[in-house]
Amino acid sequence: MGTLICDSKMVLRSACEKIDEQKSDLIQTKNELIKCKSVKLEGVKETVQSEMKSFSDVVKSKCVSSGLSPAKIKMAVHSAMRDEDRAKNFIIFGAEEELECEEEEMSDKDLVKDIFGIVKGGDERSIIKCERVGVKKSTDSKRPIKVTVKDAETVRDVLSKAKILKSFQSPGE
Repeated sequence: MGTLICDSKMVLRSACEKIDEQKSDLIQTKNELIKCKSVKLEGVKETVQSEMKSFSDVVKSKCVSSGLSPAKIKMAVHSAMRDEDRAKNFIIFGAEEELECEEEEMSDKDLVKDIFGIVKGGDERSIIKCERVGVKKSTDSKRPIKVTVKDAETVRDVLSKAKILKSFQSPGE
């Protein structure tokens, strides 16, 4: 029995030593893993610090690299303004060149005012300019009238109510 106990003690000591060795190996492996992760974290930290930029820095670099010069910006603004100005115009087709209304001749401006009276309920204050477009070819020709108003909303309003004009006859008829 004494030998059995002695052998058991040796087996237990040997097992304890192996467990201690394995624990040491595990601790060493974990320390290496922590070092590796620390190195990667430092790399990420450096990348973030070097690559992180403010929004304005990114915009500046993109604008410079994309070749947006002040001239190109000016052209874009000019184009947008031209488009906005065009949105304030509409064309009237089929209007007689010289309309005679009962006692006197009717000018293009009077015709447009009458149209606004029908479509907009008499509000012709938003009319800025009326002019015939194109070259007069003959007495029978009907050049279109370009009408410029104060805002694009008026154009949309007039065009949405233009179908009302179909029910009216021109003064010459």
